[in-house]
Amino acid sequence: MMPVYEDGTLIYWSKMLPPADMINKRCIVKLMDGRLFVKTLRASSTKDEWDLESINPAYPTIENVSVEWVAKIDWTKPG
Repeated sequence: MMPVYEDGTLIYWSKMLPPADMINKRCIVKLMDGRLFVKTLRASSTKDEWDLESINPAYPTIENVSVEWVAKIDWTKPG
């Protein structure tokens, strides 16, 4: 998530939420396959799936993925 988060940055979250609560917000996203991302959550054209947008334009949007949960970022500690 460069340039916002550098290597070694700690990101803290505490409350897992349903994805619909964090549409169009940057959040921690856990996919059904176990991967974790910091992305902006977008509504997908497919029901019950989501698009994950990166801050860095070098990374393409991950489209139409199943999300287990999302979490609001409580605070970060630079690395």
